Parts: sequence; C-alpha cells; structure tokens
Amino acid sequence: MHRSEFAQGNHDASLAALKLTKSLLPDDAAPGIRGENAWGYGLLGYPAEAARAYEQVRVAAQARYVDPAVWAWASMGIGEYDVALKLLRQAADNTDLIQDPYPTHFIRENSWSDPRLETAAFIKVRERLRL
Repeated sequence: MHRSEFAQGNHDASLAALKLTKSLLPDDAAPGIRGENAWGYGLLGYPAEAARAYEQVRVAAQARYVDPAVWAWASMGIGEYDVALKLLRQAADNTDLIQDPYPTHFIRENSWSDPRLETAAFIKVRERLRL
C-alpha cells in the first residue's frame, strides 16, 4: 500500500503505511523489507529513518546473505544511487546472486515511482533484470 500511495502523491498515507510496517516487523524480519523501507523513507524525505533501515540490513547481513537488489533498495534509501546502480548491474550480470525475486521485481517496475530510476542508466539495467 505504501508504494501505491506514494505513486499517487499521497505521501502522508505512504508514510503512515511505512510506520505501520515498521511497527509490525519482528526483529528477525527479512532484510528485503527493511531495504524497501529504507527506499521509501528516503523518497519521503526521512533520511534518519532511511539510515536506520539501512543499518538493519547491514546488521542482518552479518548473519545471512543479502542479495544485491536488497542492498540496492537500502542504498537508494540513503541516497547512494551510484552504489545501487552498481549493485543492480551485478545482479543483472549474474542472476544467481538474487535469492528473492521480490526486490528485483519492484525495482524493475519502479514500484515507488522513483524519478531517479527513470534515468537512462537505470532504465537500461532495469530492462536487464528479468528473472
């Protein structure tokens, strides 16, 4: 819901949905949802919340594999689009690195309607992210 609200310009509703998601997540939640939350918070202009979500992905990565698309989500949240692009290129070059197609799908489809994903470099790599 938070992605669709954001895409429709309903940023307050999107933020409320992100906060609800965050409040319901167990400590051992998959890193992917935290990476997506970082992206959402970053787009909504909440860099501290995006950084916290990014940090949760980093902590999770100490105990489990986190694929490049999840790292790309988290990196976009903290404004590191150059890092995200590099990670997505790695994923497109070797789809075996992707454990869960969910993050890749939503990045490919630009589910947050992120204008930076509409640049030529991101469009090219998003087209290559077919699983």
